[in-house]
This record gives sequence, structure tokens and C-alpha cells, in this order.
Amino acid sequence: MQLLNKGRPALMAALALSTAGALAAEVPDTLNRPATRVARPGQAFLLGVANAGDRVVAVGERGVVVLSDDQGKTWRQAVVPVSVTLTAVSFASAKKGWAVGHRGVILATVDGGETWTQQLEGGQFAQQALAQVRVAASPASAALANAELLVKDGADKPFLDVSFTDDMHGLAVGAYGLCAATHDGGARWVSCMDRLPNPNGAHLYAIARSSPVTYIAGEQGLVLRADDGANFAAVASPHTTSVFTVGIAANGDIVLGSLRGAAFVSTDQGRSFDKLGADTPGSFSGAARTRDGRLLLSTQMGQLLQYDPAARRLKMLATPPMAPLTGLTQGTSGALVLVGVRGASVLPTASAKP
Repeated sequence: MQLLNKGRPALMAALALSTAGALAAEVPDTLNRPATRVARPGQAFLLGVANAGDRVVAVGERGVVVLSDDQGKTWRQAVVPVSVTLTAVSFASAKKGWAVGHRGVILATVDGGETWTQQLEGGQFAQQALAQVRVAASPASAALANAELLVKDGADKPFLDVSFTDDMHGLAVGAYGLCAATHDGGARWVSCMDRLPNPNGAHLYAIARSSPVTYIAGEQGLVLRADDGANFAAVASPHTTSVFTVGIAANGDIVLGSLRGAAFVSTDQGRSFDKLGADTPGSFSGAARTRDGRLLLSTQMGQLLQYDPAARRLKMLATPPMAPLTGLTQGTSGALVLVGVRGASVLPTASAKP
């Protein structure tokens, strides 16, 4: 069973969005200054994690990217050209991966995360979006006005999630409705904001894929669905609370994790959602499906929950006390690698019991 590590840990980024001026606090040279070197890479504030073959790669504050070749036991820091906070990471193969973050940054690696190059930043993206709109929109259109405002604002908005289906095709989403797509491995990123029914520019927190369907979830209960990965339509909103993570169960059920333990499930490929019971008051922060078919969700309270489709409930797993979590993945050894505010930790699946 292929691991699904979707619904990037956007919770911490979302909390930053709720703080006035938090995203503008990045100093101007963070796009040109290499990542901050940290003494203990495995204890850095980490926001996203993914598998790159047998390697585990995690990203976090100040451009930090950390690598583990022993399934999370030890970590070392990669070479990164920017020092902006990185929020999410996705690998299409053992060697090729992408990371996204604040100031509209998209980074790429072709050596399994050892070194990274910048493919896009927010200023470039805004200019690209404006050029696209000018070709298609009338001079007085709202789309043109929004694109001009994006250019005026500059590189001040973060991407919050990224997902690649293969080495060529990728999608990144973020704050204020940011959406960028590539069909050539990131050699060129184009705006896909005009393809999303998101007139209010809601923040977009998570991407999940169940071939060939793609889901995007975000602020105020926004859930978008595309059968072809390109033409999105809004589905009936299950609630007005923001959705931070999306998980896809082995049976195809779509699980949404929101604030304060609010969770929802769809059994018809996202066409409708029902309330899902959850044994937690914590806000959800990440989701992953293990090789044995279990769908697990993490919370900012340092908890893990397992989706039980028969009981229609997210059941708490018995785990050791953990710091607030922002995401998880399962390494090739079978152990769970968890990331969060205190760095990375490893939990043998045998010790995570209902």
C-alpha cells in the first residue's frame, strides 16, 4: 500500500496568519540569505515531512531542511539558499522533491534533499499571474484588479502545501487563495488562481489526491474538488470552520480535520460530508495513511488519532506524551516519523495502540 502523506501541517502557518503582521515580519534578505544553521537539526521547529525513498526529509522555520537516512533516529541539515520559513514538502521520487514556504517560495531538489534551488518567489509569481490575467481578462475585471494588487503587495504571502503526482506535474496552494501549477517539473510555474471557485480569496491549507481526483481544503470550510486535477468545483461545505488537513482512507473515504476536534467524512468522493466523531478537543494538523491501510491524523495537542470507518469516528491512540505535532509520515522501516514544535520523533507503530 502506497503511503499517502497529504494535508501538509498547515496549522502552525494558519496560526501565524491569524497574527497581525506575522507574515510581513520576514526581513527582506531572507530570499537571498541561506538557511540558518542549527546545532541540533532534529530539534528544529519543523512544519512538514515526506519520504524520499528510504530517506525522510522535513522542513521548517528559517529555511531549515533536515534529512534522516536511518528512519528518524539521527538528522543532518541540508543546503538551502533561502531563510524563509518552509511549510510543506513533497517528493515525486527518491531524488526529486519540492518544498514551499513564506514569501511565495518554491524550492526544488534533484538529489534527495541534499541541496535545493529556488524555482519561484512571490514577486515572480505575482508578475506571472498578472501577465496571464492581462491576456484573458477585460481591463475592468475583478481578476485583473486582484492580480494588480498581488503585484503591489509583493512577496508577502506564503504557500502552505505542495503535491506532485510525478516528476513533472505539481500543485502548490497557500494564503489568500494562492495557487500555482507546473507541468514541467517546476521549470515554469503558472497561476491557477483563476481555475478555483474562491471569490473571497480564502486561505488554502491542504492538498490531497486520490487518483485521478484532487482535493483542496481551506479557510471557512472551503473544499474544492477536481476529477481531472485541473478544473475545480466547490463541494457542499460541511461547516464554516477552517479545514487544515485532508486524509484519504483505504476505502476511499475523505476525512477533513479542522479546529478544536471538528472532523468530517465523505463516503461519496467528496460530493457531500457528514460530521465525524473525534476523541479530542485538539485542532488537527496532519494526516497520513500507513502501509497497512490505517488513516492517522495528528493534532496540535501532540495526539494521534486513527480513523475507524465502521464506528464513524477518529479514535485516540495510546502514545507517549508528545509536544504539539505539525505532521507525520511512515518510514520504510514501518515506524512513524512525527514532526512538530520540538523537532522530530520516532514512534514504532506497535506502540501506537487504540
